[in-house]
Amino acid sequence: MSVVRYACRVGLVVATCSLFAPLALAKDGDGNNSHLPNIASIIYSNNIKSASLYEAGKYQEALKLAESTLKKAEAELGENDRNTLTSLQNLAVLYGTLNRYEEAAAMSEKALAARERTLGHDAPDTIQSMNNLAYIYSKLGRDKESEQLYLRSIDLMKEDISHYKENIEDNVRTLGIMYESAGRYDDAENIYTIVNNNKFEPKADINNMYFEHDMYFADLYTKQGRYGEAEVLYDQMYDRHGKGLLHHDPLSMWVLRSLSTFYYKMARYQEAEVLALRVLEESERQSAFLLPEFRERDREYRRNSPETMTYVLNLAHIYVAEGRLDEAGKLYQRALNRYKDDKVESVYITAYLENVHRKQGRPSHLEQALTAALALNERRFGREAQSTLSWVNRLARFYREEGQPQKAKPLYERALEGAERVLGHHNPVTLDGLDGLAYVYQSEGRLDQAEALYVRAVGSRERALGSNHPDTQESLKGLVSLYQGQGRAADAEQLLKRFPQRHGGKR
Repeated sequence: MSVVRYACRVGLVVATCSLFAPLALAKDGDGNNSHLPNIASIIYSNNIKSASLYEAGKYQEALKLAESTLKKAEAELGENDRNTLTSLQNLAVLYGTLNRYEEAAAMSEKALAARERTLGHDAPDTIQSMNNLAYIYSKLGRDKESEQLYLRSIDLMKEDISHYKENIEDNVRTLGIMYESAGRYDDAENIYTIVNNNKFEPKADINNMYFEHDMYFADLYTKQGRYGEAEVLYDQMYDRHGKGLLHHDPLSMWVLRSLSTFYYKMARYQEAEVLALRVLEESERQSAFLLPEFRERDREYRRNSPETMTYVLNLAHIYVAEGRLDEAGKLYQRALNRYKDDKVESVYITAYLENVHRKQGRPSHLEQALTAALALNERRFGREAQSTLSWVNRLARFYREEGQPQKAKPLYERALEGAERVLGHHNPVTLDGLDGLAYVYQSEGRLDQAEALYVRAVGSRERALGSNHPDTQESLKGLVSLYQGQGRAADAEQLLKRFPQRHGGKR
């Protein structure tokens, strides 16, 4: 399985999932091109050369050849010739690889329309173009259009499950990540149930070993704050697949990465770090199965591949929680260098990096970065998506820490109202909103309202995370401060005895 397809399996922290197929090479029906006119033979040969350069990582050379080949093909063979369509799709893939997404979208739209017109809506090349365009739309933040194409592609591929099984699984996982980011949990669960259908999982098919239905639900439960249910599934999957990580095994990598994220959420940082380092090192490791002439190129690709960047970011988050800011900053900068031309990923990574700079006491543009990330998420997923409301809370927290509760207040109110209505009373975003708005009310002297919110936050966080978790401790600290300010020393003392304090705080 290619590293590109593997990235889609594991589900990446910021949704970086490429469905680009290898460059499709045009052949006529019987694969014999000896009778092609001379110009068609040249175009066909150039497409093969472009694909070879692409596979060798020589993207600029491949791009130059692909651009000239398409121009010649359109002029000499016409827009509907199969060789022209392959040239068009190849150029779209190259633009996407080089993060030139607007140009890639234009080319992919043209390729899809032409292939539907000439080959039919259910032809393999048409479906490939559909998936490529869906991916490009997601990189441009056009997620509604991306979703429609992925769903349409799944419906078409279900007509030939034996041929398209892996592609269906990729689309299911990509859509699931999209739905989770938007807080559309019912839709995520519905799309994941596809894998329960035995038609998609013939028992004798060894390729199904990495497509574990339980992992999808474990990751989903973690995002929802259903930690107990998630832990049961993670433990089962670790016993089956996570103990022995060999040769970049996809399922083991997925299990360990997800378990690391779970430990991070539960503030078990040392355990999270061990697993995060393990999968990062494995992702970067030179493949033992490649021929010597390909190893150096493969090593460089692995260092900068989408899944490696996912592990880099996961480890950076853990380092921030542990207070290891210099190490975290270097990892965020590495990821930002990789995605500097990516209009989606770079926005989020910039916010993470600016947060580190601020914590280090360095000049920071965190307010601007948080505002940009929030605006991007609103465009992508809507105003009430879980990820959007999470960014609302982050911006509110910035104002809170800057001593500007009046700027924080409308943001916390928005996050709490939306999260309670859409995500439920015990979702992590809801609890962040409760805690933040309680702080604002306390600063305004609305102590009864503040107390009610603090009590809810402490109770919910204790049940979900335990009494020693930094988030529980932060809510507790606010409630103790409120009691002490009211002269309720006995109530404060009783809380402190109930919740032994530990070092740590909000991430």
